[in-house]
Amino acid sequence: YQSRIVAKIDPDGGGLQGTWERDLGNGFVPVLSCAALSGTPREDPAAELQGDPTELTGRWRVQFDGDEDISVGIFEATADGHASGTFLTTLGDYRYLDGRFDGKELQLACFDGAHAFLFTATQAEDGTLSGDFWSRNSYHTTWTAARDPEADLPDDFALTKWTGALPLADLRFPDTKGVERSLDDPEFAGDARLLVVFGSWCPNCNDLSEYLVELDGRYPGLSILGLAFEMGDDPERQRRAVTEYLAHHGAEYPALICGSTDKKKASAALPILDRVRSYPTTVFMDRNGNVSAVHTGFSGPATGERYQRLRHRFESEIESLLQR
Repeated sequence: YQSRIVAKIDPDGGGLQGTWERDLGNGFVPVLSCAALSGTPREDPAAELQGDPTELTGRWRVQFDGDEDISVGIFEATADGHASGTFLTTLGDYRYLDGRFDGKELQLACFDGAHAFLFTATQAEDGTLSGDFWSRNSYHTTWTAARDPEADLPDDFALTKWTGALPLADLRFPDTKGVERSLDDPEFAGDARLLVVFGSWCPNCNDLSEYLVELDGRYPGLSILGLAFEMGDDPERQRRAVTEYLAHHGAEYPALICGSTDKKKASAALPILDRVRSYPTTVFMDRNGNVSAVHTGFSGPATGERYQRLRHRFESEIESLLQR
């Protein structure tokens, strides 16, 4: 994620004191103070309970202020107040969240190197939740939630459309060595093909790439091509970030560097899609270039059953393409 923690041992407190820095490109490196204590739980497990924490467990219909689409909260809490879960959105999930619910007050947090998230909420008498969401030191919104076991998202295979506005041969981008390649380069051919719009900075993309490496090793005849949109405008930095990303995941499939992360610019760079709505976006294609499906976002391992269903759909699409 092009980030690092720089810290020193605190001689008085015995923990760490320092900063978290993340390079967002073009010289923009936000710096946040951070501290750590070994073996210290984030929440006090002996804190007094205000109600039954297990009432949090279940599925919730969530509305973040400013979002047109609903989200879905999947939460679990134990009798001692430990809480965990995630939020599902049309763009992907918030991955692993952990914290505490005392029967009244909820705190869920995550730090994964790319994001520092904090969700807080209070449960009202009618059982609904309302609270705040902070990301890093630059974003804040509010959210509300109501228990709804039927809450679900739109079909993520129906959000982004293939336009085929240009032949693949007309789309040319540099690879990780700076050599310009077209999307129909013979090296990228396969009995089944995946075009994967991603960014090395994107946690959901990292979850998907772990899975793509698995698929790449399992299905002979499958060709995967990454289409990377990276932080900043420095081509050398972008190539380095993608090269390190592929090496980190042990990915043997190639990737092209297609531009910066701005979705309007990404949509212009890839007119074969009606728009780039989410990182990642995955296009399923047969050997003749016929598209069978386009998938928006990615629900990773933190989403449990939804992740398993998505794996089944991906593999069904690939196996169908390989049999054509």
